[in-house]
Amino acid sequence: SGRCIFARTPLRDWIDAIKPRRRPTRGPGQGPLTAAVDYATQAAAGVLALTFPDVCRLCDTRLTGFPPYPVCSSCLAPPLPLTAEAFCIQCYAPFHSASALDVSGRCRLCRSGLTQFDALYCVGGYSGRLRDLILLFKYEQLRPLAKPLGEFLRRGYPREAQFDLLVPMPLHWRRRRERGFNQAELLAEELAPLSGLPIVGAVRRVRNTPRQAGLTGKQRRANVKGAFVVPKPA
Repeated sequence: SGRCIFARTPLRDWIDAIKPRRRPTRGPGQGPLTAAVDYATQAAAGVLALTFPDVCRLCDTRLTGFPPYPVCSSCLAPPLPLTAEAFCIQCYAPFHSASALDVSGRCRLCRSGLTQFDALYCVGGYSGRLRDLILLFKYEQLRPLAKPLGEFLRRGYPREAQFDLLVPMPLHWRRRRERGFNQAELLAEELAPLSGLPIVGAVRRVRNTPRQAGLTGKQRRANVKGAFVVPKPA
């Protein structure tokens, strides 16, 4: 953040242009006023730099104008599709060899029923720039990033598939209070206009859980086991 405040950019030039010029003091009462004006100007410059940052938060590329996100256009480019020798037909997990799949094209986890869903659709690998964008969105209160991330979802939306509704997975109330929003809800709001599907809060979270970050697949499944319920219709 400090580098944003002092970087030389068009934004900084604009701040300098509106900054009041220091005048030589003419009397004993003039000094404190000048100091107050300078302090207020510096504070305003800091706020503007945080609101309209000068460099991309992912690659440090200089930003021009007043971008809606603190990320450059290159880092907001759609992610490349996953590449692999074979993919599970159900969970879309990539494999180096098709020998990891059965004759129906399913992996071991899907055959055993551990995945517990009919199909999964993927827009990119959770690594590199895409992972960094998601972390910015979730943990640094950058809610506007829901729009470009929602655009990624729209690109990967399977238009040939048939669905009934969109169900964003809920956060525990403590986690939601801490974060200020549920990222799944914001992404669902971006996807709803394209899909034409209603957003329904059909799932309720009944147990708080430790963060999933850093856990293995097996640990993640155990971590959220029993954390969600589907209430019976009234």
